[in-house]
Amino acid sequence: MTGPGGEMYDPTSNRAKLRAVIAALEFRLWHLEGWRKIVIATDLEYVAIGATEWLPRWVRQRWRTGRGKRVANRDLWEELHGVIEKLQKSGTET
Repeated sequence: MTGPGGEMYDPTSNRAKLRAVIAALEFRLWHLEGWRKIVIATDLEYVAIGATEWLPRWVRQRWRTGRGKRVANRDLWEELHGVIEKLQKSGTET
């Protein structure tokens, strides 16, 4: 499986669900249709807590965990962060 930059990664459920969230957020131009808030439902705690709690912290800590380790699946987390920022700039909260 390849990442957004063409790198090779092992296929995992975490990567698949992260890609699904990114795809859902990029599926439409939500702000042009009047959407001001988008809620993504997931059964995977890694994605739910990662996107709402860990992601802002990882950005501040230059993509390191609280223990100083590299963030797993950083390529997809960075892509998700960019999509969220783009939506926020257009007035849509995620």
